[in-house]
Amino acid sequence: LDRMSRIVTDLLVLARAEQPDFVRVANCDIAALTLDIEAKAQNLGDRRWQLLEVAEGTAALDPQRVTQAVLQLAANAVQVTEAGDRILIGSRFDGDGTERRLRLWVRDSGPGVAAADAERIFERFARGDSSGARRGSGLGLAIVRAITDGHGGSAWVDSARVPHSVSTSPHPHTRGSMSRQRGASEMRSILIAEDDPHITSFIRRGLRAAGYETAEAADGHTALLMARSGTFDLVLLDIGLGGMDGFDVLANLRGEGVATPVIILTARDSVIDTVRGLESGANDYVTKPFQFAELIARVRLRIGDGEGRAAGPVLTHGDVLVDVRARTVTVDGDMRELTSREFALLEVFLQNAGQVLSRDQLIGHVWGMDFDPASNVVDVYVRALRGKIGVDRIETVRGAGYRFR
Repeated sequence: LDRMSRIVTDLLVLARAEQPDFVRVANCDIAALTLDIEAKAQNLGDRRWQLLEVAEGTAALDPQRVTQAVLQLAANAVQVTEAGDRILIGSRFDGDGTERRLRLWVRDSGPGVAAADAERIFERFARGDSSGARRGSGLGLAIVRAITDGHGGSAWVDSARVPHSVSTSPHPHTRGSMSRQRGASEMRSILIAEDDPHITSFIRRGLRAAGYETAEAADGHTALLMARSGTFDLVLLDIGLGGMDGFDVLANLRGEGVATPVIILTARDSVIDTVRGLESGANDYVTKPFQFAELIARVRLRIGDGEGRAAGPVLTHGDVLVDVRARTVTVDGDMRELTSREFALLEVFLQNAGQVLSRDQLIGHVWGMDFDPASNVVDVYVRALRGKIGVDRIETVRGAGYRFR
């Protein structure tokens, strides 16, 4: 019954597409539109949603219809992926002057669309074969095509049975397109036992920005030697260390009575490995790739917060109050509505109020280690956050980053 109801609704939308008022064009801030689409897409499924790039500027289009089209692409991406898979979203302007086009796209790692289906995938009731993975009525992408046609644009799929993207391209007056601490003298000290230098560097930068001292060990024997010294407040322990793996390091530490908290940090995510790690004496278990905000929260849970950091679920700075547990924000007593990304960004700023945070540090805290540092997403989100809590509260420090004041 639900499926039949959806088919009827989709057919009504397609019938409406024949009417001249189907698309109602207005001048639109594309950056704000893109952030809104990303926030809504996160409700479509348990995927790792990542905003890869954001077009900055305005275009004449129907924001409601464009949102509908991109969310349909995102819903299709959910259908052909599994929980935890990454789905990318982005927007950008291509060309200049009368040739300027806005492109919005969604990219997933599903099985792709056969070359024979690529031309007809946006037709009514066309579903492709994709190894039988596609479900639904076959009308969703037809609606995408109708919306882009209404804007004078185009829609297409870029796929060869490999990780692919589905794209559309609305083309209003501006042409466009859519594609598918304690005090300084008492800083907590953390040992990073990790054999990948890139991951070690990423974790080191994030922890030091959060007010922790760090030391590193690149193999199991060194990690055991350093951890048994008792000079560290916590150990981040990779399982796949050379010489002696993380399980053996942990077993030796606990066998010797070393009670230092240990968080296992590894790409292994099977239940067996998780159980083995916890039974060996690990205090927590985090799998890669991870969001740095999650890691730092687990670190603080195990060793406590330093001086100057909120010990409870409420962060304050001046008249800005963030209730972490209730997920609410007030500014001068007025409630402000933030997306999940904006909330995470504000939380990081308040935890480091008065300090300059680089774009890399903000990426690590809010978006995680697999985020593209060349993207403009940080700058766009900072601008959006300023619009909601006050422009003067976040200062741009030229050549360095941002500071909450």
